[in-house]
Amino acid sequence: MLIKVVMPFLSSESDNDLKDSVRRLLIEFANFGLSSIRAEGASIHIFPENVEKIISNIEDALISISHDKVVDGLMAIFTILQNPQKSHIESEILKLLNLLGQKIKWRQKTGLVSALNIANMLIREESRLFAEELEDSILTGLRRIADETNFEIDPDLNFDKKLELRQSAACLAYTIYQNYSNQNKKLPDVIQLWGNICQSENEFAEIKNEWIHMHDKNNT
Repeated sequence: MLIKVVMPFLSSESDNDLKDSVRRLLIEFANFGLSSIRAEGASIHIFPENVEKIISNIEDALISISHDKVVDGLMAIFTILQNPQKSHIESEILKLLNLLGQKIKWRQKTGLVSALNIANMLIREESRLFAEELEDSILTGLRRIADETNFEIDPDLNFDKKLELRQSAACLAYTIYQNYSNQNKKLPDVIQLWGNICQSENEFAEIKNEWIHMHDKNNT
């Protein structure tokens, strides 16, 4: 409620008592060991003086061995990028996009599925941000994930984890496929590769369905 209902209606010009109440809540979240980084991200337009600290906290979260902290950091990135009052942090936005892209490019295992899902939502809702370094990093990551989650190549990787990762990658690949198609741009080889994977008779149904279902949904 704080993130979605309260913070969007506040600004750096809001009543000091209201801002102090939000500040106290953020401190209490941290003191009680609650996930607070997304909430901090949602407050970036209320406390512009805290921008550097918030970005630093997100960076720390993304390299944590705690899955919950990584996911909280990823959700903080998504929350900031969706904030309509983010125009004052253009350089920080580029840094956040790079952090998300690097997470996928280097396939850091903790929170990787969440990173793919966040990227998927971001491209669907803020497609203009899918460019340059973020685009290159995601495409590189998707190519490597296609190889590393191939059941025939690496049968020792945990089956459930591999399936979950491959599903999220397939879904993201289809979103990118749509993004390129809508702009009449040539498809990158890696997106064509995922299209072939999802249409292969030898692929698991769960993977194939990520492409088929999304295609059907977007053509109804």
